[in-house]
Amino acid sequence: MSTDKKKTETQDIDEQDAQKEEALKEKNDQLLRALADSENRRKIIEREKDVSVRYAIADFAKNLLEVVDALESAVQACEGKKLTGDAWTLNEGLVLTQSVMKNVFAKHSIEVVEPEVGDAFDHGRHQAISQEESDQPQGTIATVLRRGYFLKDRLLRPAFVSVSFGDKKEAQD
Repeated sequence: MSTDKKKTETQDIDEQDAQKEEALKEKNDQLLRALADSENRRKIIEREKDVSVRYAIADFAKNLLEVVDALESAVQACEGKKLTGDAWTLNEGLVLTQSVMKNVFAKHSIEVVEPEVGDAFDHGRHQAISQEESDQPQGTIATVLRRGYFLKDRLLRPAFVSVSFGDKKEAQD
């Protein structure tokens, strides 16, 4: 075999080796990308699972807020009245039930959003149902219509409020 032929064969083998090495690098790169993609998907699924578990009771808790509102209304309707007999017993049962609900909410990290008249309106915690002229400065809460609630760090229901559009005193001056 001639030297030129050996060189050509060696060059062909070297070229084939380089092509195989390049193909191997490409396959290795594809494999690493697939592994990284798989790991990213696993992390996303794990995060979604954690969120799902953390807020699993959200829909149920929202529905339960109607019961809490009804209890609150019933207790408020009895406030300041002289109750006797069965009416007194019924009111005490309502107050006790309301207390149990508060404890259950605390156990499940459901917190009350209880704005005060005069607080600044906060879009993240309050829902403006109306505006009214009041003694409060513009943009502050004039009336609290219904409490709001958080489940952990997520708003379950905003507090329903009426927002002041101006101070009655300033309007009179």
